[in-house]
Amino acid sequence: MALDCDENDVAEGSMMRMRKSMIVTLTLLCAVGCANPSPAEKLKENFEYWSSKPGYVCATMAGRDYCFEERLIMAQNWQTDDAPGFLLNVPVSDPEIVDCNKRDYLLQSDQFKPFPSVHVMFGERKGGGIDSKTGEIWVDSTEKYFDRMYQKFYGTLDRDLNDVVIFPHQPITYYGLNCVKTKPDAMLQEEAYCQIGKYGDLQPPHFFSCDRDGSVPYPGCQNTMFYRDMHFSISFNKRCAPHHALIRQRIVEFIDRMEVTRGNR
Repeated sequence: MALDCDENDVAEGSMMRMRKSMIVTLTLLCAVGCANPSPAEKLKENFEYWSSKPGYVCATMAGRDYCFEERLIMAQNWQTDDAPGFLLNVPVSDPEIVDCNKRDYLLQSDQFKPFPSVHVMFGERKGGGIDSKTGEIWVDSTEKYFDRMYQKFYGTLDRDLNDVVIFPHQPITYYGLNCVKTKPDAMLQEEAYCQIGKYGDLQPPHFFSCDRDGSVPYPGCQNTMFYRDMHFSISFNKRCAPHHALIRQRIVEFIDRMEVTRGNR
């Protein structure tokens, strides 16, 4: 398959944005850790990277041990952050997912060894910041991060913080989900915004949205999922939007398979 320069540039730009997102979302935490070792140590509680088998990288995340093949790993959080996590190519074999997402993996650079996959950034999501009144550093859990997203979506935290969703909510059905309309002039050019479930539900709770057609050359979808006390940021081609539930299911199955008993790898 011949690829023109523009497509390659778009693919490289997309991956660069994902890698930058991993760095930027926790830049404050890194800065806080550098200024004060105590909060940084708090971020590292229940977290270490390890490996006892060539070709694998393992990590303890949210109290469980996981091992991943190096060929799947696009980035490792410990290189930039104190919070454990990875950016992975999660392999997929379902024909419908392979077909709808093939532009993304075919346009990847050789560095990431293209194969049918979905990009997933995940791990423990450690929120943090500095209290404006006391100047004290605070660090919280993945669950509290979900709670802030949830409260922001429903307007119970501070509606002024939500520059995407219209209030009062205007319901809309979007790819089979009960969602709400988004502001037409919002910086994030999304068609709708969806919130499903509460933290700890057996069907993992998630937030879902897709780019508006024409907002970018190759519109994509973003699915933020919470599972096993970890935060998942799933990205795929918008052509895959009808298969969003299947994609989440495959990622849950993948993570479950990657759990190990320490010493087995």
